[in-house]
Amino acid sequence: MEEPAAVTSNGGVLLVDEIDTGLHYSAQTSMWRLLMETAERLNVQIFTTTHSWDCVCSFQEALGKVSNSSVGKLFRIETQGEYSRAVVYEPDELVVAVRQSVEVR
Repeated sequence: MEEPAAVTSNGGVLLVDEIDTGLHYSAQTSMWRLLMETAERLNVQIFTTTHSWDCVCSFQEALGKVSNSSVGKLFRIETQGEYSRAVVYEPDELVVAVRQSVEVR
């Protein structure tokens, strides 16, 4: 049996594309909390992608339940013409964005 990638990435980086694929929305907050706690404990940076509003909301909810909400940020890639830039949502900004249904994906 293989070990989960987050556990074997100790001190490194883990990239996960479309992290919510196959997960019921009701399990996503628990998944995010587990990932945040594991990443902090093992010093792993986790970068994920999603197109799911439920996944964004679950991420924001999980940030509110961990002891150190600074472990997570949401980055939205904004493209204007031929240029792209990252728009950063800190935990407190993400709370407002989710509450007001601001498009962050």
